[in-house]
Amino acid sequence: MSDGAIDGPRACTAMDLGPMLAMVNSIFRPDGGQSLFTDYPLVYREVNLGNVHLIRSHGEVVSIVPFIAWPVVHEGCRFRIGVISPTATHPDHRHRGYGLRCLRSCLARMEQQDVDLSVLWTQVKTFTFYNHAGYQDVRDQGYTFPCSRTDAALFHHYGEQVVVYDPASQRYLKQIMQMHEGEPFGFERDVDQTATLLSLPKLSTLVVLRDGSPTAYLCISRSTNKPGIIEAGGTVEGVETLVHHALATLDDDQSILVHTSLCDTALSSVMHGKGADRRGGSGENMMLRINDAVGFCRKIVPWLERCNSGQDRAFSVGLTDAGQTVCFEVSGDKLKIGTERRTLHLEMTRIEFTSAVFGAHPARPFEAPPPLDQIFPFYFPIGVLDRS
Repeated sequence: MSDGAIDGPRACTAMDLGPMLAMVNSIFRPDGGQSLFTDYPLVYREVNLGNVHLIRSHGEVVSIVPFIAWPVVHEGCRFRIGVISPTATHPDHRHRGYGLRCLRSCLARMEQQDVDLSVLWTQVKTFTFYNHAGYQDVRDQGYTFPCSRTDAALFHHYGEQVVVYDPASQRYLKQIMQMHEGEPFGFERDVDQTATLLSLPKLSTLVVLRDGSPTAYLCISRSTNKPGIIEAGGTVEGVETLVHHALATLDDDQSILVHTSLCDTALSSVMHGKGADRRGGSGENMMLRINDAVGFCRKIVPWLERCNSGQDRAFSVGLTDAGQTVCFEVSGDKLKIGTERRTLHLEMTRIEFTSAVFGAHPARPFEAPPPLDQIFPFYFPIGVLDRS
């Protein structure tokens, strides 16, 4: 919409890109050490500019909300999620509703693209702002393990050769993709997306070779937005070798966080097996929005059937502010998601339902009512490297 001096919210164009990046970099990268254009290259590509929404005031870019949509595979379930990248409003134009207008414009765009969920990360003090758009803070979605050089001795080196992936040659790229796809969850990346992510500033990727063939990889980042050991894949032995190598090459005064999910992955196995005593929460303050409750629940039916087999029940949940009713009907090892209202009927808001589905954040406690508490929570990790 445009009203005189105000233009937007609307999609970013190639002509908007330069002024927009200058504005957001002045807020998030004031020292000039990094740029959002290279930190989030997939977001600001021409093909994704339709998902970058902004407002201009008197010709100047004053507010922006970008997102990128990703297909997700999680334990046999497939759905789409819109990842909100850093949002910004110029300090001289805050508290006028521009950011919320851009965010709602992005949500309308997600609806057009059948994006089931949306996710963002923020500070606790901004939770209320995002609540206005239907986002809810959820439980901690992973663990961190602070480590230093001396901790390398905790992890065994199995004698494999360790090499550094070269983004220029892209040697071993196909094998890295295959190892990533072998994890029980993750965003589906094509070759170009994977190559771009492995070329991020201040990121290096180590590869283990056994008899010349890659068996594991590990990503280490020293950027401001993705710091730490942020991804790994392949054999447990190979990943342990790489953790040992990465820690052993730290300076004496350096420390690093190793990020793992709650899922059973090679990196999780290594860290819980050798470093469980130093495990802490991720503290990532993740917020989720269920864009389409019925559609999303239907897409996670395989997971729901596995977790709720043999518990016959039928009930419905009405989302009072979303105009949707979700019906759960479990019979034996089968579950059906419908839209009819059942005799046993619960009513709650979208953000309350989000807390019930994904688990509540300590800053927003919520006790899911029965029988909803017997169906959920659903755990859905998002790797640090995928937080574009």
